[in-house]
Amino acid sequence: MKPFPLPRDFVDAIACAWGGRVVMYEPLPLVEKGAWFLRRAYSLPFGLYGGFLDNPDYNLVRRLSMKYMRFAIVDFQNRMEPEEVPYMRVHNLTTHILTVPENMESYMSSLKKKRRRSLQNMLNRMRKLGVEVSLSWNWLDDFHDVYRRSTRSRPLSISSIRCLRDHSILVSAVRRGRFLGGVLVLRVKDYALLWLAGWKKQMQISEFLYYSVIEMAAQEGISVLDFGASHTQGVRWFKESMGGKPFPYRVFESRKI
Repeated sequence: MKPFPLPRDFVDAIACAWGGRVVMYEPLPLVEKGAWFLRRAYSLPFGLYGGFLDNPDYNLVRRLSMKYMRFAIVDFQNRMEPEEVPYMRVHNLTTHILTVPENMESYMSSLKKKRRRSLQNMLNRMRKLGVEVSLSWNWLDDFHDVYRRSTRSRPLSISSIRCLRDHSILVSAVRRGRFLGGVLVLRVKDYALLWLAGWKKQMQISEFLYYSVIEMAAQEGISVLDFGASHTQGVRWFKESMGGKPFPYRVFESRKI
C-alpha cells in the first residue's frame, strides 16, 4: 500500500481528537501535546499513516527526538532504516488491508468456502432477527458507551470523537430501536480505517459489522479498507478470514527516561 499526502484539515481534526495541536505538516505531519519538558509528539496517533512520503530526513528526526520527552514516527511505507536512528526503539506491527471489490458478489466469491458459508448463514440469521445497518450519528452516545466499556486502552471522549465527524462514518447495528454495536470508520479520499469499535457480546455482531463496513465501502467508492493493527493471533485470523491481507509496518519511538 502506498501512502498519500494527508489533507491539512484531516490532520487538524486528528490533533483536535487527541487534544493536541499541529506543529508541522511537511516533510511529515506532526501533532504535539503537553508543555515544557513533558511535551510529546507523534507523526500521527491512532496508528494512522504519518511518516515521510519521500526520503526520510534523519537530521530532522534527531532534532525532534531530542526536543520531546516522547516522540514517534509511524513508518507506514517502511522507508526508514533502523541503523540510521539507533537512539530510537522500533516496534514491528501488522495491519490488514482489504482491496475493496466493486460489489459484494465479487467480495463473497473471493472468500474461502467455509467463511463464505458462515457469512451467508450470519446474514440470513440477522435478517430473521430484524437487525439493520444505520449510518446515522444519532447513535453516537450509545456507541460511545459500548466502546468505552469494551476498549482495552484509554477511551476517547465523545467530544474527541466529534472532532472527526466530518472525516468519519459511524456504522451501527440496530434491532427494534436498540443499539447493538458499531464501528467508527475514518476516511481520507479513497482510503478508510476501521478506527474504533464496540459491540455487545451477542449474535455475531462483529461479523455483521465488518461485513456492513465492507458493503458501505463498496457503495461509497472506497478502494482501500484498513482493518487496523492486530495484536493477537485470534484477531489476525479473523481479519484474514474476512479478506484482509497482512501489511507490516514499523513505529520508531524515542523516549527520555
